[in-house]
Amino acid sequence: MKLRGEGTGRPEDPAGAHVWGPVPSGSDLGHEHRYRPGRLDESERRLGHEELVVAALLAREGHEVRSQREVAGAGPVADLLVCGRSVEVKSWLPLEERSGRAPGARSVFNKLVSASRQADAVVLNGRGCGLTVRAAGQGMLLYAQRRPAGSLAAIRVLGDGFDLSWAAHARLARDRPANEMRVTHRRPSEGLHL
Repeated sequence: MKLRGEGTGRPEDPAGAHVWGPVPSGSDLGHEHRYRPGRLDESERRLGHEELVVAALLAREGHEVRSQREVAGAGPVADLLVCGRSVEVKSWLPLEERSGRAPGARSVFNKLVSASRQADAVVLNGRGCGLTVRAAGQGMLLYAQRRPAGSLAAIRVLGDGFDLSWAAHARLARDRPANEMRVTHRRPSEGLHL
């Protein structure tokens, strides 16, 4: 598979069961919250700064967001419960703390693999770390090609000046060509949709 800057296809997983494709704002949770205010509940656990940034954005969009408490011996737990869906938040250190090196495609891939052990949806917060649209797209492409064990069904990548979303769909395998992936751009003002 090859990433084309603004291509139109969808990458198919090796098993042929799912195709990853870009999704319109808000459609991958199956509902939109146009006129309803959301809510953020940290009663289970106080969120770290990076988690709180993402949780607050989701709540502003109208989602019901709750922090999740880690239970000893229970295994990995998602950071958030968003409208009933488990969501893991992953981020990188700021660019200054990374010796000026921005995360690349392999780093995006590794974050996705890690998140897949904790939730079925992930938000990668790449703001302030130098993450590029290209690295985000190529990392997603690596994930779609290798389809590691895990249960990710929705992926969101936030960066400085971009906001990308993909979802895995079984039905797209019949409708779209494989071997390409479209990277769609949304203005940061369009919010954060899982």
